[in-house]
Amino acid sequence: MEKCTFFNDVDDDRIYFAEDLARHLAAYFTNGIFNNSCQVLGENNDMSISINIGSANINGYRYDNDTIKILNIENADGILSRVDNIVIRLDLTNRMITSQVIKGSFSENPVAPPLVRTATVFDLRIAKISIPAGTTTITQDLITDTRFITSDCGNVVGAVQQINTDDIFAQYQSKFNEWFLKMKDQLDTDAAGNLQSQIDDIEEEIKNFNGGVTGDTLPIGSIVDYDGDTVPANWEKVEDENIYSTAEQEIGEWFGKKLYRKTLVTERITAAKLIDVPIANIDMFWIDASGTYMVVEVGGVKQTTPMPMYKDSALWTSLRPNITSKNIELSVGTGAYCHGVCYITILYTKTTDEVVQK
Repeated sequence: MEKCTFFNDVDDDRIYFAEDLARHLAAYFTNGIFNNSCQVLGENNDMSISINIGSANINGYRYDNDTIKILNIENADGILSRVDNIVIRLDLTNRMITSQVIKGSFSENPVAPPLVRTATVFDLRIAKISIPAGTTTITQDLITDTRFITSDCGNVVGAVQQINTDDIFAQYQSKFNEWFLKMKDQLDTDAAGNLQSQIDDIEEEIKNFNGGVTGDTLPIGSIVDYDGDTVPANWEKVEDENIYSTAEQEIGEWFGKKLYRKTLVTERITAAKLIDVPIANIDMFWIDASGTYMVVEVGGVKQTTPMPMYKDSALWTSLRPNITSKNIELSVGTGAYCHGVCYITILYTKTTDEVVQK
């Protein structure tokens, strides 16, 4: 049956319901939180958690929380542990969306309760709370942030859901496998050996590639106009100003296509953030870890740390490139030593460059 929306009503011939508007919006917005909001924190010195202000979208229905909300966690057991869910729940029967604690079951090896997703109830899990036996205070290390796990919650990062290319990729993979089987039968010993030699050379180049950085050398001064005294004394500035740059650099080839490098610079980061990759015609990109760092200032002292980094549950950083959305999902812990200015160096190819056959 054909159906269309929305038109002005004439004598009650165009009557619409809330679900009609929700169905309309669901086609344009993915489920999840908006702008990295609704973070769960354990800073109350008791058995409760706080949910920061923010908004979410669930199947076209919008949730807004304009004040910090406190949710109480039930007392721990004396012997067994459990894991609770913190969810934003859409309840169509009661016509509301609320944040809730979903209590888990006590066990020696507890797991979080399954998410409820039915025709009338839909959960977005924004955190999991680990409650070991004897717990009397919910601290930050007991909270697992699940906001950026797509299957749990996700982040509304675009107005239109991205195209799913899984089927297209499967077709390409099938065609490649078919071609490879034919070629394998046609290659004689000399040709196969030559091909393997080329593969070995490429693998060796990849293994040895370090982006121009060796030992304790960090070219911070050549990334942007940053005061020289911000670099710790134990780092040595590379004299070649072209090693890293915010401008695009052509640095070689990647399997027959031109390979480019560029350093992205952020403002001071204190929470999770999506960083756009502003490069036209980008094909594939990945992070050059040897040229990716964070400059942190704590107590008047500036320090440089590599990214990604993990020290403990509060001091960590992570980077996840999203080729489809052309952005980088940057997440950081709650510790002050992982809040700073980020220099993220990416390597990439372009769709406009042809593969050079050799």
